[in-house]
Amino acid sequence: MSFYLPLGDNQFRPTRSTESPWDTEMQHGGPPAALLGRVLAVGGLRLARISVDFLGPIPRRDCRVDVSTIKPGRLTMLNEARMVIDGRVAVTARAWHLAPGPTPPVSTPADHADPLPETEHTFPGMEEWGYGQATEWRVSKGELGWSDSSGGSDSSDGSGSPDSPDSPDSSDRSGSPDSPDSSGRSGSPDSPDSSDRSGSPDRPDSSDRSGSPDRPDRTGSPDRPDSSGSSGSSGSSGSSGSSNGETHVWTRVRMPLLDGQELDGQDRALIVADSANGLSAVLPMDKWLSIPPTMTTTLLRPAGGEWVHLACRTALSNDGLGLTSGELYDFDGAIGQVSQPLVVRAR
Repeated sequence: MSFYLPLGDNQFRPTRSTESPWDTEMQHGGPPAALLGRVLAVGGLRLARISVDFLGPIPRRDCRVDVSTIKPGRLTMLNEARMVIDGRVAVTARAWHLAPGPTPPVSTPADHADPLPETEHTFPGMEEWGYGQATEWRVSKGELGWSDSSGGSDSSDGSGSPDSPDSPDSSDRSGSPDSPDSSGRSGSPDSPDSSDRSGSPDRPDSSDRSGSPDRPDRTGSPDRPDSSGSSGSSGSSGSSGSSNGETHVWTRVRMPLLDGQELDGQDRALIVADSANGLSAVLPMDKWLSIPPTMTTTLLRPAGGEWVHLACRTALSNDGLGLTSGELYDFDGAIGQVSQPLVVRAR
């Protein structure tokens, strides 16, 4: 199983593992971001920054990826990719690639993430979500997804799955991308409008849980699991939760990006990066939309090993906008950052 089946000539067929939580016929944004990052790869250079723009819903149908060079070079190169589905450009990405070189005469101290919890966490009611089943989630701080209707003490607390959302307006990315919830699928909610990225990548999901792998040791950090992240299937740590706008999660992608090709560290980071705003939602997801039309990931280096940690937080302005930022880690330390601007509106 994989996220995409290569069809030749830069054409690809998405599998159920790309499935959006809001519409089973649409894609979550994480796999398309990783696919464009893979196609944009340049031999001898390393991806340093990728900005992915979601121009509308992303149908779970065959696509073509067109690539063009904007600025060639031996030390730095900028190129662009466009995912075309049914004759429409659904996603674009621009990527800067830099040439690695000699080791500098000084080193910077490694900043480590939280210890890896022993227990896998899930989003209530999302056990059948394709993208969620393709990824394992272990919360080390906060909680996975919540809604006002989940029984929380007030509108800013809770960890249940949101009610089926109303169809977002034409500028939405598939109804609140940051809400990982199956609610958008059960009862088959209205399809997100054309500018909404159905399949909002920022909704990480817990749904998958097929056997949890042995916990790897952490270099330079304790290998004992974080007790705060190992209690409760909803991922609540008993400390700060998603309602506070901050969540930390270890992720493990379970399958290759492309059928027959090994998953690499860049793939692992990009598949989960766009989940940041859904993981750190500040407002109840059944009452509010948080729509990121774009996502930028900057990488110091590719992830090493199977696990990628995403420590993300969301801040809101007083005029209906927001900003999600996050840090990406592996067991050896920081590997990059992710940023998503948000449009925040009541449903």
